[in-house]
Amino acid sequence: AQLENGVGMASKFRQEFDHALKHLPAAIPKRKVHLITGVSAAPFFDHLIKKLSHIEGLTIELHTIINNFFGPTVTVAGLLTAQDIARHIGNIKGEIFLIPQVMLKADEEVFLDDRSLEWLAGELQGMPLVVENQGRAFLEAVTGLDLEGEDCE
Repeated sequence: AQLENGVGMASKFRQEFDHALKHLPAAIPKRKVHLITGVSAAPFFDHLIKKLSHIEGLTIELHTIINNFFGPTVTVAGLLTAQDIARHIGNIKGEIFLIPQVMLKADEEVFLDDRSLEWLAGELQGMPLVVENQGRAFLEAVTGLDLEGEDCE
């Protein structure tokens, strides 16, 4: 079921996140991830990242991407391009980059600038990991853990 607006989506995402958060361990194997988002969603994700600061072994770096492709007044993550991400990330190499699924065309691993996920992986020399817009899926991607078996629905 598609939710009508970002506020409803954010609320549902936060509920799923908070529920799944209870099932996370206090420590995980050392893991560093870079979270890619647009200007609009940055405060929301910053808040969630703070809730994860107690997990030993986990480092999350938030990257707020300015949209140069469509112009800086376009602030939603769904309209960011691979080129804008690559330009912003620059010299950070060999890391895990979380890419919200909304940045890709429907049913394709292609951004709005027609650059593929594979192209971005080459530019970043890292691993872009596509994350669906769901709280538990986000936590699994961030931590590298499988929370499927937990009662996180």
